[in-house]
Amino acid sequence: MDISNHKNNIRLQIKRATKLLSETEINAQSENIWLQLEVLAEFKAAKNVLCYWSFPLEIKTHQFILRNYKNKNIYLPKVVGRDLTLHKFSGVDCLKQSSFGIMEPEGSILTNLDMIDFAIVPGVAFASDGARLGRGGGYYDGLLPKLKNALKVGVGSNLQLLKEIPHEPHDFILDKIIIADT
Repeated sequence: MDISNHKNNIRLQIKRATKLLSETEINAQSENIWLQLEVLAEFKAAKNVLCYWSFPLEIKTHQFILRNYKNKNIYLPKVVGRDLTLHKFSGVDCLKQSSFGIMEPEGSILTNLDMIDFAIVPGVAFASDGARLGRGGGYYDGLLPKLKNALKVGVGSNLQLLKEIPHEPHDFILDKIIIADT
């Protein structure tokens, strides 16, 4: 089986397993992740944090963002063509639904990506070596190498942690993975 098919099979398996989780389980795992993340020295020291506005079956970021955006500059990605641009979160009113169905921020683009000092990265699956499997668009693989000063942290539920993930040279390896231990 080639790498692309293998990745797609993993995506399907994780999607099926995630659909079996209850809203209560997803919320508990999400809060567990945020409790682990918020005690990290790197997060405490961070001033400019990249996060994402979560989809229904992803680790929930909404409460985490709302809890932290007044004390830190939280930036969210927006899909522009084949790239992600970063925009400061200033409250729920700054979000608008995109053609992909993603809630994305409006406002000016962060042009100095060196300002980001902590990046919270979604994924379909992760491996303990930092390998990440995304949705397949390559958006984060294009963005993450540009965040030269950021600690790049993947977050996921315990069913998203695999022993290994097939990866290609263009796939970005994360610095740290935080998995819910509930």
